[in-house]
Amino acid sequence: CLPDSCCFSLRMVFSNTRQHFPDKEPEVRNALRHATHRHHQRLNRHPLLVTLTQRDLSLINYRKLLIAYFHLYAALETQICQFLKRQTVTFDYAGRRKLPWLINDLAYFRDDSPVSGQNKLPEPALPEIDRVGQLVGVLYTIEGSTLGGQLISRNLAEHHGLTRSKGACFFNGYGEHTTCMWQEFLDFAETISGNAHERRVAVESACRTFQLFEEVLDTFADNHNYGNFNKSGQPANRAATHHDTKPKFTPGDA
Repeated sequence: CLPDSCCFSLRMVFSNTRQHFPDKEPEVRNALRHATHRHHQRLNRHPLLVTLTQRDLSLINYRKLLIAYFHLYAALETQICQFLKRQTVTFDYAGRRKLPWLINDLAYFRDDSPVSGQNKLPEPALPEIDRVGQLVGVLYTIEGSTLGGQLISRNLAEHHGLTRSKGACFFNGYGEHTTCMWQEFLDFAETISGNAHERRVAVESACRTFQLFEEVLDTFADNHNYGNFNKSGQPANRAATHHDTKPKFTPGDA
């Protein structure tokens, strides 16, 4: 069964999983993939993401990334859930919520500053979700990230000792269910294939969501007030105790 769900990476890798529509081109998926390719490539090169699969990943930057994602997912998932309460849509997001994954990861590092309202982010300009096409666009971005998360989670475990229960719940995501969950989303996305307006709206929404991720990551990467940590990655104002367990990051972390 799925882990008690609910948090991205962006090293987003969109798989070539076969559609459940064997006699039909996956029109919506192809349009989204083509339109977001440039945004996807830019995001993959972001300084907070590019080292996620490398041995020299900085623990400080990793925690900045978790905090940035906390703010992003808190805002986006609120919008998603509000829309699904207003509309009758054949898509269940309840088991896909990712914010709890991020909360678990931050708790492992003994950091509740985002949850308690510290390190507050200026209000980002969120993509609107007022129609199904906009929902599809946002979901394409955040659900697609779980595919790349599988590669990242393996590297985090191998090189840094971070696992689902030790600081990498978000990147482990759906685990062995990832391909199935992605396919279920793709099937939902294709339900708008016959509506040209909804397809166009989905593309605009997906592009805007990629841009949002880049803007928020830039804020955290460039502003030293976000992530005031010591070399172990702990909040600088928090005294370490003999109960603390330091993740196994290599010596070049700080």
